[in-house]
Amino acid sequence: MSLSKQEIENIAGIFGEYQIKKNWMEKSKLLNWFEAKGKIEHLFKKLNLSTYWKYEKLGKEKNLFHPYCSAVIYLKNEKKLGHFGQIHPITAKKLNLSPNLYLFEFSFKLIQDELEK
Repeated sequence: MSLSKQEIENIAGIFGEYQIKKNWMEKSKLLNWFEAKGKIEHLFKKLNLSTYWKYEKLGKEKNLFHPYCSAVIYLKNEKKLGHFGQIHPITAKKLNLSPNLYLFEFSFKLIQDELEK
């Protein structure tokens, strides 16, 4: 009996901390949850992907994502695309990172399949 392992490709990233200024006189401001979520929604809109967001209790991701500022993103066909959320404040503190960072991880295969339709 042979067990074959399938490599899964994901797209992941981190963004946040400060927004781009609209003009040189404006002070930088921290990116909030709703603005960060809007950036991800805008990305999917540009890719012409229909998605919906759902709050789910975190499993293995519970130490990575903020418990109240995270969501699972699904395609309209109910396939789980991935996770998005703010970094967990305790993890940020342990790693000496800003708590105003937003993380995402999406299935490359699902995105690729949707774009090929």
